[in-house]
Order: sequence, then C-alpha cells, then structure tokens
Amino acid sequence: MDPKTFKDRVRVSYVGAAPAGAPDTVPAATVRYVEGNRALEIKLAAPLDRYRQVKVDLLEGIMSAVDNQPLAPYSLTFTTGG
Repeated sequence: MDPKTFKDRVRVSYVGAAPAGAPDTVPAATVRYVEGNRALEIKLAAPLDRYRQVKVDLLEGIMSAVDNQPLAPYSLTFTTGG
C-alpha cells in the first residue's frame, strides 16, 4: 500500500445506534504504514467504548505501492469487549 494515499481514506466508526450515554463517534485516530511488516497501524487517542461494534473502512483511492494501481475498498467489523 502507498502510505501517501491513506489521508482521508481510512475511517473508523461505531455501527448502530449508541446506547444511552455512550459516545456516537470513535475517538480521534492517527494512521501510519509500518513498512517492515507491511501493516497499517490505526492508533486511537482513547479507548473504544465497551461492547460496541466497530467498523474500519479502507476507502476507494488507496493505491498499491508495487504497481501504482488502486486497491479495492475493504471493510472490517469487530465487537469490543469489556
């Protein structure tokens, strides 16, 4: 992946309605590409809310560093624990 193409193309969000008193949005995050193990690191400014479903979207426009071709959009969903 070409790290220069991540800006504004990585989105982290909660899925579904927020429980009473819970935040509607995830904490601010920074994104960096770790070349050594070819990993995308998403670092949140604060912990995620407990027992919430979270979705990570890699949006259209992220490019391959190998052949400079666009990568297909991708989503990952998981649930936080307690």
